[in-house]
Amino acid sequence: MTGPNGHLVFQFSSDDPLAAEHDLVCKWVGEAVASVPVDRYYQDVDLKALASGRELLASSSERGRLLVQAAVVQAKFWHASRAKIRDQAVRDGQGSNLARVPGWSAVLGAEYKTLTVIGVLLRRSLPLDRTDLLQLLEWLTETGHSYGLPIGQATKSLERYTAKHGIDAEVQKAAQRFAAILRKGGGKDANRLATAVDQICAALPRQDDEDEPGELKPAPVPSAAGDQLVLVPLKVHARHVAG
Repeated sequence: MTGPNGHLVFQFSSDDPLAAEHDLVCKWVGEAVASVPVDRYYQDVDLKALASGRELLASSSERGRLLVQAAVVQAKFWHASRAKIRDQAVRDGQGSNLARVPGWSAVLGAEYKTLTVIGVLLRRSLPLDRTDLLQLLEWLTETGHSYGLPIGQATKSLERYTAKHGIDAEVQKAAQRFAAILRKGGGKDANRLATAVDQICAALPRQDDEDEPGELKPAPVPSAAGDQLVLVPLKVHARHVAG
């Protein structure tokens, strides 16, 4: 859907569990995009420079977790929108000069500003749960590249989560796919982070290889062979036979 200025806008339902978080992220993205020239969509905007950004920064850790969820959903939307505009431009013979394609710069700017939100929030020690982490790693992997994504912050989040909760087979596979994308992108930092992810996967015990927390094992039962009276019934039986 497009807004009053003809640009695409992210739509969400008022009964969405993340409606309040979507609203705040959308507000920041809209204000941040409007604060820079259209042809400088790539220009960074400090969250502290805008009221909506300061509200994002002031969020509690728990709300920060929800804001990351909302921002990831919006980042996927903007990335998919960018792909549609690019594909249409290629079909129209304009693929070699995307900057002149209507909506391209605005969509790219919205995506970049959404990535800024995710990166800044992930610098904090957020209480990400297993689902949060899997969704984060899936999003980082499905793009097929690592350029411009918050890969360092995501790696730190993986480290924090696994240090506290361990790692199961699904999280391990998601992390390994993430490491593969990092290596595919190349670059010193990406390769370093890929090695760090591999070390996280290798160094921690698997959750399904450990006993469940609080699981009580039965107390050992002494063997009859160690009881001094174990031969008494046999001796009594022998006397009766002999008598």
